[in-house]
This record gives sequence, structure tokens and C-alpha cells, in this order.
Amino acid sequence: MLAKYSENSPQKMMFNPVKDKSVKTAISVEMRRICNLMFNEQNVRGCLASNSISELINKNTTLEPVIKQYFVSNIEYFENILAIALEQGEIENCDLHLKALALQNMLIGLSGMSRIIDTEEMLWDTARQSLVSLGLYQD
Repeated sequence: MLAKYSENSPQKMMFNPVKDKSVKTAISVEMRRICNLMFNEQNVRGCLASNSISELINKNTTLEPVIKQYFVSNIEYFENILAIALEQGEIENCDLHLKALALQNMLIGLSGMSRIIDTEEMLWDTARQSLVSLGLYQD
């Protein structure tokens, strides 16, 4: 089921960086699109994978490794695109794994916040502030 979900999840289309194009811009544009999607489409609010963390980790030995692998794959993907940004001089030399973890953490939190924030603009402001803090925001 998680494999099927992954085909249409926001992360599936995320960032799509191309060498020699700005990774930070790609991340910022995609995060804006994800905020729009999370706010305006009820079935996207509070993503299945994020919700599964609290519901299944340490409770379901069959699904726990599947859920963990989903997030490990996302984090590896984020690490790879951050390596492109580093290679292109868009970000300072840093622990790319740690930054990828922070980006994944931001998305999990954003997913939950989409249920309680009242406006799409406030959701985007929240995401943008997180990207600025991570040094990943660019117009």
C-alpha cells in the first residue's frame, strides 16, 4: 500500500533538480506547491506515511520496516539533491545527511500543521521560514 501511495505522494514529484539549475529555487517552488496541495486538498492533509509513524512504529512489526524504509529513501533522495546544491555552490559545506533529516522533519511537521493552520498563506509562511532557517530558500 505504501508503494502505491508513494506514486502520488507530494515527495514523488518533489524538487526535480537539474544540474546547472538552482536546487534551492526548485526546492522553494515545490514547497510552495506542496503547501497549496496540503491546504486545498483534504485527502493530502496529514500524509499517510507521516500519520503512520505515530500509529505503527513500535506497534506493528510487519509495517514498521516498510514505513522506516519509505523515510530512509526520502532522506537519501534529499541528501542527493543537497549534494547537487553543494556542488553548484548554492549551500555551504555541511553535514548533508543532517540537513536532509531536517528537511524530512520539516515536511512531516508541515503535514501535521496543514490540519490546524487556517490559511494557505500561513502554511507557506511556516514552510518558507523553515527553508530560510535551513539555508534552502530562494525566490
